[in-house]
Amino acid sequence: MSEYRYAKGRILESIRFISEELKELETEYANKTPHEYQGDRRLQKIMDRTVEIILTALIEICGTVLNRRGHIRGELWGCRQEMQQAPWSFRGGAGESV
Repeated sequence: MSEYRYAKGRILESIRFISEELKELETEYANKTPHEYQGDRRLQKIMDRTVEIILTALIEICGTVLNRRGHIRGELWGCRQEMQQAPWSFRGGAGESV
């Protein structure tokens, strides 16, 4: 049962993280034009990295759900044997990083 609570907590944490990142993306960059984006290398890096982080969090949620339901095993994601029983995190934080 504790594995379920842990998985649920990781999913909720990831959803909160995604929500915060999307709000930041919208407030900070919604008024940028494609021309501004293409002309500003620094802006490209920041926006691309933010989108990458959001997608990574979504992948983490999917992996946690699939792992919890027994559809995947940890080694498919490059996890060591001891990490296969618990959800994992690409971002670090509360869980181990892969």
